[in-house]
Amino acid sequence: MAAGAWNIKPRANVCAACGAAFAPGDSGHSILESGSEEGFARRDLCPDCFAALNPTALKGLSGVWSWRVPKRPPHAKAEVEAVPKETAGHLLRVLLAGNAPEDRAVIYVLAILLERGKQLIERSVTRNEQGEKVRLYEERASGDLLAIVDPALAPEDLPAVQARILELLGGAGAR
Repeated sequence: MAAGAWNIKPRANVCAACGAAFAPGDSGHSILESGSEEGFARRDLCPDCFAALNPTALKGLSGVWSWRVPKRPPHAKAEVEAVPKETAGHLLRVLLAGNAPEDRAVIYVLAILLERGKQLIERSVTRNEQGEKVRLYEERASGDLLAIVDPALAPEDLPAVQARILELLGGAGAR
């Protein structure tokens, strides 16, 4: 790779100087040096090793930043089993077909869950005649477009919406 290329490696699991492992919640520093055969070289250091660096050496670096290891790994599975994608997708379609105003919040939350699960892709956001946000989603598998009204939920509304979703999914599974 040519010098100056942007192939920067992700954060290491251990300090480049002393080899100490980075545990969840630990902080550290990354330094970015240019001029290596691979373009830029990243070194991740624990706070003690970073503090031991010569301050004049820091001036010649391409970049320096600090970070913190997340307390929970970003891809860790939640303790509560997620809603099966097929069930959530089926329920979303049933509720959209019914078009009941009282189901708007459930429809919206199901769409968000399916978007996070990579089943739906948000394509645009517009406003309808009433001034409400309408999110246009594309279903990844079929290519169908779904228009979902954003009900502007407040945080205190979410427990009731969650309870309704669980109720509907429980009823759907019992049939």
